[in-house]
Amino acid sequence: MTNSRGSAGQLTAADARNEGSPDLNGNGSTADARDSQSPPPDTGATNGRDTAALADTSETLLKRYPGQEQETQRICLRDSQFEEEQVVRLLLQELHDRGFTDTFNQLQRESGFTLENEPVSQFRNSVLAGEWSKVKDSLSTIGIQTPDNLNVSDTHLANVAHLTTYALHFHGSFRYAALFLIKRQQFLELLEARQLKQALLVLQNELSTLTNDIQQLHRLSGLLMCPSVEDLRTAADWDGSSGRSRFVVLESLQTYISPGSMVPVHRMETLFDHMCPTSVFPQELQFSLKGHQDEVWYVAFSPDGRYLASGSRDKTCIIWSMSDFSIVHRFNGHQNEVAYIAWSPNSKYIVSASSDRTLRLWDVEDGTQMQVFSGHEETVTSCKWLGTNDRFISGGLDHRIIIWDINGTIVKQISSPRVHDLAVSSDCSLLLVADEKTDIHA
Repeated sequence: MTNSRGSAGQLTAADARNEGSPDLNGNGSTADARDSQSPPPDTGATNGRDTAALADTSETLLKRYPGQEQETQRICLRDSQFEEEQVVRLLLQELHDRGFTDTFNQLQRESGFTLENEPVSQFRNSVLAGEWSKVKDSLSTIGIQTPDNLNVSDTHLANVAHLTTYALHFHGSFRYAALFLIKRQQFLELLEARQLKQALLVLQNELSTLTNDIQQLHRLSGLLMCPSVEDLRTAADWDGSSGRSRFVVLESLQTYISPGSMVPVHRMETLFDHMCPTSVFPQELQFSLKGHQDEVWYVAFSPDGRYLASGSRDKTCIIWSMSDFSIVHRFNGHQNEVAYIAWSPNSKYIVSASSDRTLRLWDVEDGTQMQVFSGHEETVTSCKWLGTNDRFISGGLDHRIIIWDINGTIVKQISSPRVHDLAVSSDCSLLLVADEKTDIHA
């Protein structure tokens, strides 16, 4: 985000004092002029401070904001640990989303900050207008994050792991993943407009070069056979160009754009929802477990508390002893990243899920692999035990949920949305599925 005030946008307290303190009534008089005026009448509502005292003690907190028709000054009553631009942009986003247009514009004028710079505004407007060639050009101007520079302070670690796994379907590139979202929307809108020839060209010449996910391409090509717009929307699980689909694409694209350029959607609500008192949150590093050769994507304690299991991008699982933090077992076998681990209720087994489309069952007591489970056609994203030590459930990006027994037999298959996570109630009577959009299915 560009600071429209420039590098010298804020005066120091010393600069402000040299140029005079503000009149609290807003008439812009200097300190000398203020001293010569009669004091304002006592309103009886000073809360223990009279106005003159407040003006005097506020001199060191004075900050000036240029950019208005007539230069004004304000009193900043306290310093903050947060950067002022970040705070103002959060307020601007919330005001904009709630429709306070006049207040939004006034805050931009008074602060000198804007919610978005011109390239980002052009990008947003192009997405919502369906101007897809302009969207692609704007995306190049804004820039895409990479797995190496992804800002994990602004993105939950689990989401970082998911994004990196998801990018494997696009040759490991966040840029390709973002472009695929754009071109998929363009493809669907061309089908909606019954421009089948142009849609086919987008599929063959652009979408097919962005992904190595053959199943996804097959599903998209099947949409060419939809006899009507209604059938298209149903088959694609898509509400059309006049619905919320463009807003959904915009929110998805923001995942790949630095928060410094584009404030993440509903950012203030996300921050309000995060409640973690410092009194109960660990604040000192106790121990570092070193054993993986690449990013650690998942960790889980055993139900009995004796062990910790970790899964990594290095394709391995490690079992750690919680008594001395030593490595008990290292499990090798997966061909790709380990994205999820689930402990059996008796703490004797773990199931690991991977982007190699398999799950593996490991015996924690003797360190052996007991079974390989092959049944998913895309990344397996989650797995949960079903209350006993002989059955578990898995979900993946292939729109499939599978119930297994530990001998490798498929007990049942269920069609579902693309699964990002699963939750099973304690009595196994309710299954919740989190999809790739905004929904939780029961």
